[in-house]
Amino acid sequence: MKKTYVSFAVLLALLAVGTAWGEEGEGTPRAGTRWLLELEHGPLKIVPVHTGCSQPVTYHYMTLKVTNRGKLPRDWFPLVKALTDTNKTYVAMGFDEALEAVRAQEGNENLQPIGLTKGKIEAGETLDTVAIFGPLDPLYDRVRVQLLGLSDPIGIYKLEKYPVPVDLPDAVAYFQADPEGGYEKITEGVLIQDVAYLQRNAMVTKAMQKEIGEGKLPDPTSEYWEVKERRVYEMIYTRPGDEFRPDDDLISFEGEHWIIVGDVRALRQIKM
Repeated sequence: MKKTYVSFAVLLALLAVGTAWGEEGEGTPRAGTRWLLELEHGPLKIVPVHTGCSQPVTYHYMTLKVTNRGKLPRDWFPLVKALTDTNKTYVAMGFDEALEAVRAQEGNENLQPIGLTKGKIEAGETLDTVAIFGPLDPLYDRVRVQLLGLSDPIGIYKLEKYPVPVDLPDAVAYFQADPEGGYEKITEGVLIQDVAYLQRNAMVTKAMQKEIGEGKLPDPTSEYWEVKERRVYEMIYTRPGDEFRPDDDLISFEGEHWIIVGDVRALRQIKM
Protein backbone atom coordinates (compact mmCIF):
# COMPACT_ATOMS: atom_id res chain seq x y z
CA MET A 1 0.00 0.00 0.00
CA LYS A 2 1.36 3.39 -0.95
CA LYS A 3 1.95 5.75 1.97
CA THR A 4 0.74 9.32 1.72
CA TYR A 5 2.37 11.85 4.01
CA VAL A 6 0.23 14.66 5.28
CA SER A 7 1.69 18.16 5.14
CA PHE A 8 3.79 19.32 8.08
CA ALA A 9 0.85 21.51 8.91
CA VAL A 10 -0.75 18.74 10.88
CA LEU A 11 1.89 18.29 13.54
CA LEU A 12 1.46 21.78 14.48
CA ALA A 13 -2.05 20.93 14.89
CA LEU A 14 0.03 20.21 17.82
CA LEU A 15 0.84 23.81 18.53
CA ALA A 16 -2.13 25.88 19.47
CA VAL A 17 -4.14 28.73 20.93
CA GLY A 18 -7.92 28.92 21.30
CA THR A 19 -10.51 26.33 22.32
CA ALA A 20 -11.48 22.88 21.15
CA TRP A 21 -14.90 22.47 19.61
CA GLY A 22 -17.24 20.86 22.09
CA GLU A 23 -20.52 19.07 21.82
CA GLU A 24 -22.53 22.23 21.27
CA GLY A 25 -19.94 24.02 19.12
CA GLU A 26 -20.79 26.15 16.11
CA GLY A 27 -18.93 27.58 13.15
CA THR A 28 -16.73 24.56 12.39
CA PRO A 29 -16.70 22.11 9.48
CA ARG A 30 -18.16 19.40 11.73
CA ALA A 31 -19.63 21.28 14.65
CA GLY A 32 -21.05 19.07 17.36
CA THR A 33 -18.78 16.08 16.76
CA ARG A 34 -16.50 16.46 19.77
CA TRP A 35 -17.63 15.74 23.30
CA LEU A 36 -15.98 16.94 26.51
CA LEU A 37 -16.79 15.79 30.02
CA GLU A 38 -16.94 18.29 32.84
CA LEU A 39 -14.40 18.01 35.67
CA GLU A 40 -14.54 19.33 39.22
CA HIS A 41 -11.54 18.34 41.33
CA GLY A 42 -10.37 18.82 44.87
CA PRO A 43 -6.82 19.72 45.94
CA LEU A 44 -3.99 17.23 46.09
CA LYS A 45 -4.05 15.90 49.66
CA ILE A 46 -2.37 13.39 51.93
CA VAL A 47 -3.90 10.89 54.32
CA PRO A 48 -2.26 8.55 56.87
CA VAL A 49 -2.98 4.89 56.11
CA HIS A 50 -2.42 2.00 58.51
CA THR A 51 -0.83 -0.79 56.48
CA GLY A 52 0.15 -3.12 59.31
CA CYS A 53 3.46 -1.39 60.01
CA SER A 54 4.19 0.27 63.34
CA GLN A 55 3.65 3.74 61.82
CA PRO A 56 0.97 4.83 59.31
CA VAL A 57 2.09 5.51 55.75
CA THR A 58 1.20 8.77 54.00
CA TYR A 59 -0.74 8.40 50.74
CA HIS A 60 -1.50 11.15 48.22
CA TYR A 61 -4.94 11.41 46.62
CA MET A 62 -7.31 13.74 44.76
CA THR A 63 -11.12 13.72 44.63
CA LEU A 64 -12.71 14.10 41.19
CA LYS A 65 -16.29 14.72 40.07
CA VAL A 66 -16.86 13.98 36.39
CA THR A 67 -20.14 14.94 34.72
CA ASN A 68 -21.53 14.17 31.28
CA ARG A 69 -23.50 17.30 30.30
CA GLY A 70 -24.19 15.95 26.84
CA LYS A 71 -27.24 14.20 25.46
CA LEU A 72 -25.63 10.80 24.84
CA PRO A 73 -23.72 8.24 26.94
CA ARG A 74 -19.95 8.47 26.52
CA ASP A 75 -17.07 6.05 26.90
CA TRP A 76 -15.19 6.56 30.16
CA PHE A 77 -11.77 4.93 30.43
CA PRO A 78 -9.78 7.25 32.69
CA LEU A 79 -6.06 7.14 33.38
CA VAL A 80 -4.73 9.34 36.18
CA LYS A 81 -1.03 9.81 36.89
CA ALA A 82 1.07 11.86 39.29
CA LEU A 83 4.45 12.88 37.85
CA THR A 84 6.99 14.34 40.26
CA ASP A 85 9.95 16.57 39.49
CA THR A 86 12.14 13.72 40.78
CA ASN A 87 11.26 11.75 37.61
CA LYS A 88 8.86 9.36 39.33
CA THR A 89 5.45 8.41 37.91
CA TYR A 90 2.58 7.06 40.00
CA VAL A 91 -0.64 5.65 38.54
CA ALA A 92 -3.89 5.90 40.51
CA MET A 93 -4.65 2.20 40.45
CA GLY A 94 -5.30 -0.11 43.38
CA PHE A 95 -4.45 1.16 46.88
CA ASP A 96 -7.76 -0.17 48.19
CA GLU A 97 -6.27 -0.16 51.69
CA ALA A 98 -6.46 3.65 51.67
CA LEU A 99 -10.09 4.01 50.57
CA GLU A 100 -11.71 4.01 54.01
CA ALA A 101 -9.18 6.51 55.34
CA VAL A 102 -9.85 8.81 52.38
CA ARG A 103 -13.62 8.48 52.76
CA ALA A 104 -13.35 9.30 56.47
CA GLN A 105 -11.13 12.30 55.88
CA GLU A 106 -13.43 13.63 53.13
CA GLY A 107 -16.61 12.80 55.01
CA ASN A 108 -17.95 11.06 51.90
CA GLU A 109 -18.83 7.37 51.99
CA ASN A 110 -19.84 7.44 48.31
CA LEU A 111 -16.34 7.99 46.93
CA GLN A 112 -15.33 5.27 44.47
CA PRO A 113 -11.78 4.54 43.25
CA ILE A 114 -11.50 5.95 39.76
CA GLY A 115 -10.47 2.61 38.28
CA LEU A 116 -13.81 1.09 39.27
CA THR A 117 -15.85 3.73 37.44
CA LYS A 118 -14.67 2.92 33.91
CA GLY A 119 -17.15 1.92 31.23
CA LYS A 120 -19.92 4.29 30.24
CA ILE A 121 -20.96 7.60 31.75
CA GLU A 122 -24.62 8.23 31.05
CA ALA A 123 -26.06 11.53 29.89
CA GLY A 124 -26.49 13.77 32.92
CA GLU A 125 -24.56 11.40 35.20
CA THR A 126 -21.94 12.58 37.71
CA LEU A 127 -19.23 10.24 38.99
CA ASP A 128 -18.04 10.91 42.54
CA THR A 129 -14.60 9.38 42.54
CA VAL A 130 -11.07 9.54 43.94
CA ALA A 131 -7.63 8.98 42.46
CA ILE A 132 -5.29 7.44 45.04
CA PHE A 133 -1.59 7.53 44.13
CA GLY A 134 -0.08 5.86 47.17
CA PRO A 135 3.09 7.22 48.83
CA LEU A 136 4.93 9.75 46.64
CA ASP A 137 8.66 10.42 46.64
CA PRO A 138 9.33 12.54 49.76
CA LEU A 139 11.91 14.56 47.79
CA TYR A 140 9.47 16.08 45.30
CA ASP A 141 8.95 19.86 45.13
CA ARG A 142 6.53 19.86 42.21
CA VAL A 143 4.01 17.31 40.99
CA ARG A 144 1.79 17.22 37.90
CA VAL A 145 -1.49 15.30 38.08
CA GLN A 146 -2.66 14.25 34.62
CA LEU A 147 -6.12 12.92 33.73
CA LEU A 148 -6.75 11.26 30.37
CA GLY A 149 -10.28 10.37 29.25
CA LEU A 150 -12.27 13.58 29.52
CA SER A 151 -12.65 14.13 25.79
CA ASP A 152 -13.26 12.58 22.43
CA PRO A 153 -9.81 11.62 21.05
CA ILE A 154 -10.84 12.89 17.61
CA GLY A 155 -10.71 16.64 17.08
CA ILE A 156 -10.93 19.12 14.21
CA TYR A 157 -8.64 22.14 14.30
CA LYS A 158 -8.03 25.28 12.33
CA LEU A 159 -4.36 25.64 11.42
CA GLU A 160 -2.59 28.85 10.51
CA LYS A 161 0.24 27.88 8.16
CA TYR A 162 3.20 30.26 7.73
CA PRO A 163 5.74 29.95 4.89
CA VAL A 164 8.65 30.35 7.33
CA PRO A 165 11.33 27.64 7.83
CA VAL A 166 11.58 26.37 11.42
CA ASP A 167 14.14 24.34 13.33
CA LEU A 168 12.19 22.63 16.12
CA PRO A 169 13.20 20.32 18.99
CA ASP A 170 12.61 16.69 18.14
CA ALA A 171 9.97 16.51 20.89
CA VAL A 172 7.64 18.61 18.73
CA ALA A 173 9.15 18.26 15.26
CA TYR A 174 7.46 15.05 14.09
CA PHE A 175 3.92 13.78 13.69
CA GLN A 176 2.34 10.49 12.70
CA ALA A 177 1.16 11.02 9.17
CA ASP A 178 -0.69 7.78 8.42
CA PRO A 179 -2.14 4.70 10.17
CA GLU A 180 0.91 2.63 9.22
CA GLY A 181 3.16 4.71 11.42
CA GLY A 182 5.05 6.96 9.01
CA TYR A 183 6.52 10.17 10.44
CA GLU A 184 7.29 13.50 8.81
CA LYS A 185 9.50 16.29 10.11
CA ILE A 186 8.03 19.75 10.38
CA THR A 187 9.88 22.22 8.13
CA GLU A 188 7.60 25.28 8.22
CA GLY A 189 5.66 27.04 10.95
CA VAL A 190 2.04 26.24 11.72
CA LEU A 191 -0.05 27.43 14.67
CA ILE A 192 -3.23 25.65 15.74
CA GLN A 193 -6.21 27.33 17.36
CA ASP A 194 -6.57 25.31 20.55
CA VAL A 195 -5.51 25.86 24.16
CA ALA A 196 -4.05 22.36 24.47
CA TYR A 197 -1.30 23.29 22.02
CA LEU A 198 -0.09 26.49 23.69
CA GLN A 199 3.33 25.13 24.68
CA ARG A 200 4.09 23.67 21.27
CA ASN A 201 2.66 26.76 19.62
CA ALA A 202 5.05 28.94 21.61
CA MET A 203 8.02 26.87 20.41
CA VAL A 204 6.96 27.28 16.80
CA THR A 205 6.47 31.03 17.18
CA LYS A 206 9.92 31.34 18.76
CA ALA A 207 11.48 29.33 15.92
CA MET A 208 9.78 31.47 13.28
CA GLN A 209 10.81 34.70 14.98
CA LYS A 210 14.39 33.49 15.14
CA GLU A 211 14.31 32.86 11.39
CA ILE A 212 12.94 36.26 10.37
CA GLY A 213 14.61 38.36 13.07
CA GLU A 214 12.87 41.68 13.61
CA GLY A 215 10.72 41.28 10.52
CA LYS A 216 6.98 40.77 10.45
CA LEU A 217 5.56 37.30 9.93
CA PRO A 218 3.97 36.85 6.49
CA ASP A 219 0.23 36.32 6.27
CA PRO A 220 -0.72 32.69 6.96
CA THR A 221 -3.04 30.41 5.04
CA SER A 222 -5.75 28.52 6.91
CA GLU A 223 -6.52 24.80 6.82
CA TYR A 224 -8.83 22.52 8.81
CA TRP A 225 -7.59 19.08 9.89
CA GLU A 226 -9.10 16.15 11.70
CA VAL A 227 -6.60 14.50 14.06
CA LYS A 228 -6.48 11.78 16.69
CA GLU A 229 -4.73 12.86 19.88
CA ARG A 230 -4.19 12.12 23.57
CA ARG A 231 -5.73 15.16 25.24
CA VAL A 232 -4.88 15.39 28.95
CA TYR A 233 -6.03 17.71 31.70
CA GLU A 234 -3.07 18.62 33.90
CA MET A 235 -3.14 20.05 37.42
CA ILE A 236 0.13 21.29 38.97
CA TYR A 237 1.04 21.45 42.67
CA THR A 238 4.15 22.49 44.58
CA ARG A 239 5.51 21.55 48.00
CA PRO A 240 8.57 23.60 49.00
CA GLY A 241 10.71 22.18 51.76
CA ASP A 242 13.12 19.30 52.22
CA GLU A 243 13.02 15.57 52.87
CA PHE A 244 12.71 16.07 56.62
CA ARG A 245 9.08 15.81 57.76
CA PRO A 246 7.69 16.47 54.25
CA ASP A 247 4.16 15.71 55.45
CA ASP A 248 4.29 18.97 57.40
CA ASP A 249 4.90 21.01 54.24
CA LEU A 250 1.94 22.72 52.58
CA ILE A 251 0.91 21.44 49.14
CA SER A 252 -0.01 24.49 47.05
CA PHE A 253 -1.96 24.72 43.80
CA GLU A 254 0.04 26.25 40.91
CA GLY A 255 -2.23 25.97 37.89
CA GLU A 256 -4.16 23.73 35.48
CA HIS A 257 -4.53 23.43 31.71
CA TRP A 258 -5.10 21.10 28.76
CA ILE A 259 -2.05 19.54 27.11
CA ILE A 260 -1.43 17.03 24.33
CA VAL A 261 0.85 14.09 25.13
CA GLY A 262 2.44 11.57 22.80
CA ASP A 263 2.06 11.27 19.06
CA VAL A 264 -0.75 12.86 17.10
CA ARG A 265 -2.18 11.11 14.05
CA ALA A 266 -3.35 13.17 11.11
CA LEU A 267 -6.58 11.64 9.77
CA ARG A 268 -7.74 13.92 6.96
CA GLN A 269 -7.92 17.49 5.75
CA ILE A 270 -11.39 19.03 5.88
CA LYS A 271 -12.20 20.89 2.67
CA MET A 272 -14.27 24.03 3.07
